[in-house]
Amino acid sequence: TALVRLGSKGEACKAWQMFLNAHGAKLVVDGNCGPLSIGAAKVWQASKGLVADGLLGPASRAKANAQ
Repeated sequence: TALVRLGSKGEACKAWQMFLNAHGAKLVVDGNCGPLSIGAAKVWQASKGLVADGLLGPASRAKANAQ
């Protein structure tokens, strides 16, 4: 439930990277949310009609959990 953003590290970031890869991204799953992870998040968010801010916050988490 933690906010994942640029610079986030750890298991939540790894899970977000794996989710994004399952939806077309080609990220290295290293648990380090850098610019490529955030860019992929923005692409996914925009494709789902969300604010493309790159943050894994409540709205993005809810949309991801619904898939």
